[in-house]
Amino acid sequence: MARDKAVKAGIIINGLAILCRSENCGGRPVDYNLEQAFAQQIIGGPRSFVVTVDSPARFAQAVRSKLILELAALPSAVSSDNLFRR
Repeated sequence: MARDKAVKAGIIINGLAILCRSENCGGRPVDYNLEQAFAQQIIGGPRSFVVTVDSPARFAQAVRSKLILELAALPSAVSSDNLFRR
């Protein structure tokens, strides 16, 4: 799997999960646990993380948080209630 090869090569994979909790989710089941899927199948490497966003109003802040965390390489430096750390 490409993800596993990347992690084995020392590449850290982080994620930005865009949640949809309404009935109009483009075909994705509403009860699908996207955060768990990211944690188990997408992010990888030491201190990898996923930032989640659950509304259009929070999208810009979530992107900003993810970029700050990646650039700082210190996930614990930013306190956020929408951050999952591995």
